[in-house]
Amino acid sequence: MDRTAQQLELDVPQDLLIPIAFPHRVNPDPLRAYECEQAWGRRYRVEGDGERLRRLAPVQPAKLTCYTYPDAHGRDLDLVAGG
Repeated sequence: MDRTAQQLELDVPQDLLIPIAFPHRVNPDPLRAYECEQAWGRRYRVEGDGERLRRLAPVQPAKLTCYTYPDAHGRDLDLVAGG
């Protein structure tokens, strides 16, 4: 029996957490990344739109940036965080 992607999505828990058991690096300037994320939201008028905020909040762009680019600093961090 073939299953559609939608059926498979319903079978996978959406709140699943997968712990990472190995050490990982994180950018040392999460506040700067968060500030860039907020500036991006203001620039694209996300902060006044409840639906957009609801969709964006679980993604945590600044946190994702800090895990993805642990060596980015200054303007490089601004660029990847939304600047």
